[in-house]
Amino acid sequence: MKYLIRICGGPRCKENFSEDLFKEAQKLIAGREDIELEKRGCMALCHVGPNIEVINLETNDTKVHNKVVQSEVKGIIDSL
Repeated sequence: MKYLIRICGGPRCKENFSEDLFKEAQKLIAGREDIELEKRGCMALCHVGPNIEVINLETNDTKVHNKVVQSEVKGIIDSL
């Protein structure tokens, strides 16, 4: 596994459809062994949610995507 994708599951992000982002990401990474997906607790970035955190496990580089909409999930995953 090379990447860990964490989608915020905090209350504010859930209100802004983070569950839909999670489901979309699940579909897009099906069959890929280089990406792990998980929900995480509140990232304390409620004012710019929903948030997706991408961690490169080889380099430990982390990028946080803010105000993510469902149509952007594919681009985030394709960029890995």
